[in-house]
Amino acid sequence: MEQNEEMEMQIWAFIDDSCNPMDKTRIAMLVQQNAEWREKYEELVELHAGITQNMELDEPSLRFSRNVMDAVGATKMVRSTKQYINKSIIRGIAAFFIGVISVCIIYAFATINWNAAPGEVLKGVNLDNLKLDHILNPGVLNIFIAINIILALALADKILRKRVHISQGQN
Repeated sequence: MEQNEEMEMQIWAFIDDSCNPMDKTRIAMLVQQNAEWREKYEELVELHAGITQNMELDEPSLRFSRNVMDAVGATKMVRSTKQYINKSIIRGIAAFFIGVISVCIIYAFATINWNAAPGEVLKGVNLDNLKLDHILNPGVLNIFIAINIILALALADKILRKRVHISQGQN
């Protein structure tokens, strides 16, 4: 019985072409010379051909698509972008840039020599008059850096709290 099963396994490997070349030649010789091997080989080839020709693909049940849609419906939906984008932050950033651009434009118009001849418009802008020493002194720069560090720490805290909240939700 065990020998018969071993013979079938070797013939199936030969039919499926999943054996090494040395075993392939050995099984081919056994099929040609031995009547029992030849008979079993013909039986298995006929079975293999019948399976491959008459096999129909199984169709899922009629309830399958409804089950899939129910499973999808049970999952948590992703929030829309309107919920997690804070409009006041966007407006604040826009106001900052608009303010900086406005200050630059106002300063540029204030330093223009309006009495200059039309060909000397650029000669009227004197960069020596641009003295930012009284505005950008070390104290102001230190305050600016301190505010940026505080904001960076607040952002890092928010990100880390979100990660901890997510990891606790998964456990």
